[in-house]
Amino acid sequence: MTGADVVRVARTFCEVKGVREAVRYRHQGRSHEGVDCIGLPVCVRAELGLPAMDEAGYAKRSAGTEMLDYCRANMVPVDRSSLQPGDLLVQMTGQLRHIAIVGDYPGGGLSIIHAHLPNKKVVECRLDDQFMKTVRGCFRFPEVTA
Repeated sequence: MTGADVVRVARTFCEVKGVREAVRYRHQGRSHEGVDCIGLPVCVRAELGLPAMDEAGYAKRSAGTEMLDYCRANMVPVDRSSLQPGDLLVQMTGQLRHIAIVGDYPGGGLSIIHAHLPNKKVVECRLDDQFMKTVRGCFRFPEVTA
């Protein structure tokens, strides 16, 4: 499996004008009916036929390191300089804990695909320096080979 496979499936949760609406944000959601930031990679793995890698019973807001610890225990760490589409980023700032899938931004560069609570849906946007300043971990699914 490649990072491009991860991105392709993740984008099925995003809006395509005239074709489909974006999947809405739903705390602990695990389907095209609604997902949260953790649910998106969980659903992507399921749609790719990979073994489940899920957590449940977590709060909407957390000040802890549970998400980062979980990724460290279940995924392959990646150096920031080696990021590629299909990788995952864990963001930590204040009480915000968030996870996003790295994509290839149309027109060049990298993007993030994520269930974004303020937008109330799954969105894709350019990966910028502001977001990267709050990233505390970069990871890859162990099954991704390229």
